[in-house]
Amino acid sequence: MNYNRVSRSPFLGRRRCTYLIFLSFVGSLFLMIWILKGPIWGMSEEAMDMDMYSQKMNSLKKLLQDGVTEDDPNLIQLIRTDFVFLPEIKPYNLKNPSLLDYSCGQSGAIDTILNQKEKGFYIEAGAYDGESISNTLFFEKVRKWNGLLIEPDPFVFERLKAKNRKAILVNSCLNIKPQPSILEFNRGNEMGRVWVDQEDKIWVKDMKMKVNVIEVPCFSLYSILLAVNQTTIDYFSLDIEGRELSVLQSIPFDKVHIDTFTVEYLNGEDNYSREIKSFMEKNGYQHVTNLPGNKTCTARDALFKKE
Repeated sequence: MNYNRVSRSPFLGRRRCTYLIFLSFVGSLFLMIWILKGPIWGMSEEAMDMDMYSQKMNSLKKLLQDGVTEDDPNLIQLIRTDFVFLPEIKPYNLKNPSLLDYSCGQSGAIDTILNQKEKGFYIEAGAYDGESISNTLFFEKVRKWNGLLIEPDPFVFERLKAKNRKAILVNSCLNIKPQPSILEFNRGNEMGRVWVDQEDKIWVKDMKMKVNVIEVPCFSLYSILLAVNQTTIDYFSLDIEGRELSVLQSIPFDKVHIDTFTVEYLNGEDNYSREIKSFMEKNGYQHVTNLPGNKTCTARDALFKKE
């Protein structure tokens, strides 16, 4: 018998086995977290440069102290420099690159009305990530249009930039006043909304959304169009979760030409959609149809064409 060998307790062996299993579990957990936060599954919110965003907002705040108008040259230059991003030349970075129509029927309806027009210009306000339920990606990919994508949420805007859209990107909300503003915005992914009065707070509560408010820059549509040197638009997709009529009322129709609109009306009452229709008709637009959406796309839009 070898007396130099020390016998081991089965209990100690089980403890070591349990310890190794625990270490393996912890290691796997950290690996999973690293993967989910890494580029494999997309950009995390931490990828946003908050210092740079704060600097841009501070520059805007200084300009607002001077009470600038919507066509002030200093404002237009600030928008161009700090809040406008030029079209991307790199290949698309889409989850579903083989799709042609990403919308809920808006793209097809507008394409028909405009007789399959090539090389037009669009605006999509409420662009979200540039792919999910996009009303304009079809025109960019198939009809070779240029365009303007407007998204106020700075974190979602990083996702939008990562898609490599062939469009001008603007990180702001659309103001309902001619003057620029800094407004509070309740984040909600594709259902984010400005947070300026009790109506907005009631809407957020009714939609059972979390309160997650940040400050965002807001410019009038006309200021943005001056900044990108484009006042002729073939198609304007307006989907900003309940503030559509106010934005429409802010557009100087005597200074810009917009051929067609789709305007979301799902988040308003019936009288709200009637108000939109009445306003558009008074400004020379024919109400063509309402797009009802479907089981997977609940958004409902009213379609208008310049008479």
